[in-house]
Amino acid sequence: MFERKADAPLEKLWSFVDQPDNLVKWVGGRLDKFEVEVGGKYEICIAPQWNVMVSGTVLEYEPKRILHFTWDIPGWGNSPNLYGSAIKIEAWGEGAGSRIRFTHTVPYDAGREHLFAGAWHLHLDQLEELLKGNDRNYKIETSVLFEMVRKYMAKDFDARLSFYKHVLFIED
Repeated sequence: MFERKADAPLEKLWSFVDQPDNLVKWVGGRLDKFEVEVGGKYEICIAPQWNVMVSGTVLEYEPKRILHFTWDIPGWGNSPNLYGSAIKIEAWGEGAGSRIRFTHTVPYDAGREHLFAGAWHLHLDQLEELLKGNDRNYKIETSVLFEMVRKYMAKDFDARLSFYKHVLFIED
């Protein structure tokens, strides 16, 4: 889960969540279908260079508040099928700005938590740039993503190691 403050009013932030032309500017790829209503379907090509399609169904939608949808990715390259995940985007006003909470739930056995954390971190960085008015073409570079994955793996390792030290009464 990510939670970030935006120096933009809620209306502007939300336009990058439920407006197809704005959504693809930070999620990336090409949006082929986007029905923003409960039960609505969407299809997005998240990696046009490999023609990787993601599809899903809108589970919950409240304008300027919540967009919750399934996120199903068929296998491609070195990645197996990833079905059963979901994304929930929540937003609210906060003073002159706003706040966004982004949650991607992934089945435990998918083993992609560090990769998704790194990728969504970079996507949300792009959203911040768009809210500042920087509308450049966006693409995640593999080497940048790999470094972000390494950081999330290290953070996870440190947290788990600390937990086990506590459980086993080990002091440094």
